[in-house]
Amino acid sequence: DALRRRIAGASLARAVVQQDNATPCPLAIYTGMSCEAADVSAVAAPPQWCGGAVHAAYDTCVSNAIQLASHPLHEAMELGSALWSLTAEASAWQMCLLSVLAVVTVRQYFRWVMWTGLAAAFLAGQLIFVAWQMAMIALSVLCVSLLNIASKVWYVLESTSRWYRGGSISRRVALRRTLQAAGPWVEWAAAARELDSLDGKDAWRAEPPPNCDRIGAATTQLKSARESNDLQALMRLLSSMLVRDYEQTNSLALHTECRVGSKEAVERLHDELAAAVKHLAGAPCASLSYRERLQLFERASVCIGHTALCLSGGGSLAMYHLGVVQALIEAGTMPRIVSGTSGGAIVAGVLAVNTDQEMLSDIIQRDIAVRYLPDRWFPPLPQLLYNSVVLGSLVDNDVFARCTRRYYGDTTFEEAYRKTGRVVNINISSSSQGGSGARTALLLNALTAPHVLVRSAVHCSCSLPTVMKATTLLAKDPETGEIKPYAGEGNTGSAPQWIDGSFTQDIPRDRLSELFHVTQTIVSQVNPHVVLTMKRHSRRASPTPPMGGCVN
Repeated sequence: DALRRRIAGASLARAVVQQDNATPCPLAIYTGMSCEAADVSAVAAPPQWCGGAVHAAYDTCVSNAIQLASHPLHEAMELGSALWSLTAEASAWQMCLLSVLAVVTVRQYFRWVMWTGLAAAFLAGQLIFVAWQMAMIALSVLCVSLLNIASKVWYVLESTSRWYRGGSISRRVALRRTLQAAGPWVEWAAAARELDSLDGKDAWRAEPPPNCDRIGAATTQLKSARESNDLQALMRLLSSMLVRDYEQTNSLALHTECRVGSKEAVERLHDELAAAVKHLAGAPCASLSYRERLQLFERASVCIGHTALCLSGGGSLAMYHLGVVQALIEAGTMPRIVSGTSGGAIVAGVLAVNTDQEMLSDIIQRDIAVRYLPDRWFPPLPQLLYNSVVLGSLVDNDVFARCTRRYYGDTTFEEAYRKTGRVVNINISSSSQGGSGARTALLLNALTAPHVLVRSAVHCSCSLPTVMKATTLLAKDPETGEIKPYAGEGNTGSAPQWIDGSFTQDIPRDRLSELFHVTQTIVSQVNPHVVLTMKRHSRRASPTPPMGGCVN
């Protein structure tokens, strides 16, 4: 009590002494008292003898401080500004009193202040992330443009150099235009081979490759056994030759020097292997039963493994995957196993629900990306900015879900496999991190998730944070046909949320190898920043069998 009265007495005494009778006292404003109401003689006395009006002023001050919790925020601010005028000439006791009032105010409005600060910080972080994403997109477009410009500049310099040395620059220009406008693969390959010849690659083709003697001997033995119709000898030879990277013929150095083709010795071996397999499969059943041949081909399938087409992410640039798909289908070499992540999942999903003929006649068309307007994969820039401010993400989940339903319907992975025979895999990532701090990857296909809708898998794989919110998988009940959230086979709990598959693995080679014995991958990579890495590795020979080739 003595300490409380000392604080109140000193504060009120200083306030009253500095104010005349005509000017309101700042402390009196807060306590609700007038300066005239204060007993000046009592205030002027030493603090330990203070009583009466001073004690009453202190009680009023404390009472109002306690009632501050019920005041609206603007009233609290007015009271705070009135008290702030005391700080100019405040003593230590007055500062203590003001500190008490500040603590009471902060304690009352702490939750409001905390949530306001957190909301502001979250919004700022989101805007920064959106700006970063837009910058990455702009950087990707800039990289593509610079690469195109660099290739054209290099082409001009190279053509000028060859023209100076006696080459035909006009023919090179015509062939380059043919490459750009070529339709089927055969047309492109013919132009590329002639252009390689003008570039002086014929001499490189004729040079003997590594292990030239063994490659030549194998080619001669295969041709001799085939022409003499010695099926037993042909089986023995094929048993040892039908493997990946036989005599290092899959080395990158043998397949990256020219636009098309490899060393002549390597091409002769591959042609002879294909001819021997066809001859063995179609020969009459005289000296060799079909069961023996089938066993040979089954063993060869295990040794060689399977080839998979892997489609990378890359946003709107993923539409370039359709060109790779078209070339493979037209050449009759489209792999049965396909994987897609993020933007690549859009094309993989289309492959899952459409046959080769449907892909060529209906899907790979110029209007495919905007066929179902106003539903579209990626909205225009003004809509992106509006969604970012209003929804907190660049793309509206509902609009994207409608778009996926337009393209894929309610087809499940199992139904898609029965229609097309393709084993399509879509990679997604968990929205939350586990105890180890890593996200969980899930590869969806007809084997691991037969009843999951293809459209929901594509939606999850494209859900890049800030671009699109995380979403749940949907599955179709095989008995009732009801569509409901998917929590996992046999799991009745709540369905988890999933995000972009690129967070865990853009190209799921290991998982494909485990599930389907994939030993060779054709990677269609559309991310511009990967090009430099690909170029660097393509200029040196690979001492081990490569996992796959890259198409960019």
